[in-house]
Amino acid sequence: ELLGDTLAKIAYEKAGIIKQRVPVVIGRHHPETAPVFEKVANEKNAPLQFASKNYKIQLVDKRNEGLIVSVTKNDTQWPEVLTFNLGGLYQLENIPTVLNTIDVLVEKGLAIHEHQVYKGLKHIQQFTGLRGRWEVLAQRPMVICDVCHNEAGVQHAIQQLKTLDYDHLHIVWGMMKDKETKAVLKLLPRKAHYYFCEADVPRAMPTKKLAKEATDVGLQGKVVGNVKEALQQARNNAGERDVIFVGGSIFVVAEVL
Repeated sequence: ELLGDTLAKIAYEKAGIIKQRVPVVIGRHHPETAPVFEKVANEKNAPLQFASKNYKIQLVDKRNEGLIVSVTKNDTQWPEVLTFNLGGLYQLENIPTVLNTIDVLVEKGLAIHEHQVYKGLKHIQQFTGLRGRWEVLAQRPMVICDVCHNEAGVQHAIQQLKTLDYDHLHIVWGMMKDKETKAVLKLLPRKAHYYFCEADVPRAMPTKKLAKEATDVGLQGKVVGNVKEALQQARNNAGERDVIFVGGSIFVVAEVL
């Protein structure tokens, strides 16, 4: 609604953060957005780097508590694997941005040592308090929450759900009324039982309207309303080998944390 309806328009708005003569790191080099960032950075004499050109990340192992990856910087592989204690596979695209940003800070004179980088990323959730990014809240049944709320984020979450081994999938879902609801709902798996809910914020989409739009795209479930009650009902109905996923909005996830 505010940023635009194309990647280039959104990139231009995002580029507003670029400051005069201040280095900027962009995570992914994308043919549609790169020229926008390059133009704005050039106008502001801001040195620009694309992290995806400098770093390559390879998944070594995936665990509930995080990811283990190998790091290659400019064709040179790091001797030790890196542990990143946020479990979303989409973090594989975020790690290069973090590492490239650290490089820039070191170039600017900050004393950041290699062992501090390893320690910081291994304990990033504890050090920053970052919550709700593919966070496993419980086992048997497994309860996972993720703040995914747009098409790209939901696509990532659904792909990762497909990697899990479970008997049945339960999804606690609520959205904001200013999002592209139909486009997101079409991405969700039909073979799941839904508990439609509404976060306690003015922007929340009314539960009955959300359930109606979900039904229109083939999703089946029940209207619950309250987020915590929706999660409790999912727990009551889930077996030990089931998975409960909570998502659709930052505000929905916030109410279960």
